[in-house]
Amino acid sequence: MSQKHIIIAYTDTGGGHKATALALKTELEQTHGHKVSLVNVYQDIIAEFDIIRRYSPYNGEQIYNDFVLGKGWSGLFCLAFYGTVMLNIRLFMRQGVANMEAYWREHRPDLVISVMPLLNQALRASLQKQSIPFMVVLTDFCEPQKYVWFPRGDDYDIACGTEAAYQATLNKPHAAEKILQTSGLIVHPKFYAPACSNIAEERESLGLNPDLTTGCMLYGGMGSWHMLELAQALANLETTTPIQMIFLCGHNQALASALADLSLPYPHFICGYTQRVPYFMQLADFFIGKPGPGSVSEALLMGLPLLLDRKNLLLQEKYNLTWVKQHQVGFDFNGVREFRKVAQQFLMPETLRKLQQQVSQLPKNRALFEVTPLIERLLN
Repeated sequence: MSQKHIIIAYTDTGGGHKATALALKTELEQTHGHKVSLVNVYQDIIAEFDIIRRYSPYNGEQIYNDFVLGKGWSGLFCLAFYGTVMLNIRLFMRQGVANMEAYWREHRPDLVISVMPLLNQALRASLQKQSIPFMVVLTDFCEPQKYVWFPRGDDYDIACGTEAAYQATLNKPHAAEKILQTSGLIVHPKFYAPACSNIAEERESLGLNPDLTTGCMLYGGMGSWHMLELAQALANLETTTPIQMIFLCGHNQALASALADLSLPYPHFICGYTQRVPYFMQLADFFIGKPGPGSVSEALLMGLPLLLDRKNLLLQEKYNLTWVKQHQVGFDFNGVREFRKVAQQFLMPETLRKLQQQVSQLPKNRALFEVTPLIERLLN
């Protein structure tokens, strides 16, 4: 098999897009022998057109990560941010496409895969003149609004991970062979390789009780101060299920320090940014966090029922909660008071067992290995 050059276009807004890009890169390089380049389109190709960067000390991605995700400004501020980005794209579409065309001429990819929304119309237009195949891999459970992910036209391929997303794409002018429904969203191959052989021993190595029901709390790569409130709320639960917690704080070192300063009455382990998320999830029995598509997909692949925070819910995350309820694999809550009530029900032994059984009955997520044959077909 001859080596091909694949460019994966991503954005650093949140962690899911880059995580999907890294998962594809790992599999395509290590298993299929291709050369894969990751390109942050906003930073590497069209940075000069970012109007947020022109009129503030931030670029667009920093605004999203620091304020929408970091501070939880998911209301009017988030809508205004989305509106600004869409206006930005419309104003500089022609110049942006020209920059992209020049980038492809310089780097000569055999295929471009997008794992990001909003810019796919421009990406598609820039690739047409050079006859470079284009593919869009959806990293959300569904397209939240028309044309956010899938641009007009039928000359590109689609991969999506849920039945709802697949049914929506059937309404597009694409031929059936250009639409692939995978068994879930793409997660990194390290989630398929068991990180430890003895869970009890590994729990003990972290200072945890080997036999207690264990939760893993994760709010994405940026962490969230909601974790501090929830950690305290767990200390006051009236439940017959004694628990212990693993707190993964991401890049939020201040949050990790604040959690360490709490006098929590239950065993716990606190970790900052780590690439060992599969290891920590393997030690857990349930997951607490925000309903991001990446975290939900990873937790379910590791067999964990979900307790999801719908406070500061983003537009693209709404269907995730609907999907979780439809498949009966978790509960959701809004605020600390509701969390206490829902968590007590969630942690009842019979409830947790039933949820774990429902998770175990989901089709095994093999999306990463299902999408690569389509990529090989496009390359050949």
